[in-house]
Amino acid sequence: MCKLIRQHVVCGPDQIVVEFGGGTGAITKALLQSGIPGERIFTFEIDDHLSHFLRGHYPDVNVIHDDCRKAADRLGPNLVGKVGTVVIGIPMLNLPMRVQKEVVEACFRILPEGGRFVLYTYGVGSPLNQRALGLKGKRLGFTPLNVPPASVWGYSKA
Repeated sequence: MCKLIRQHVVCGPDQIVVEFGGGTGAITKALLQSGIPGERIFTFEIDDHLSHFLRGHYPDVNVIHDDCRKAADRLGPNLVGKVGTVVIGIPMLNLPMRVQKEVVEACFRILPEGGRFVLYTYGVGSPLNQRALGLKGKRLGFTPLNVPPASVWGYSKA
């Protein structure tokens, strides 16, 4: 799954990558292995223990211990619009529609016009209601050998 996500992450010379929900750092590690310098990766993690873990294991990465819905404020005007890709590692299916909408809106507040975000899910279908959220999405790949099997989706504004 990590390899599949890496293939779909855009990070131009003056761009950063933002991760919503860094967790234990599997995707963070994959981003670093793809050659993206740690200082150009911004990982939002709301959990105290996980953000501390990420800081300890990935000291070059910008770990932001806060709610990803505050991303535009936390990144500031110098970085908003310079985000090549947002990678969502939050289990969106478990969130109420209102919170899903707020997370999606947070993505589009920091992405440049026409930008997209990617997310992974352990279901086959889209984890987001595209019509309700004003999205157009496409399954970018499926990793049946992952345990559990995972899909990677890309979304942009409809």
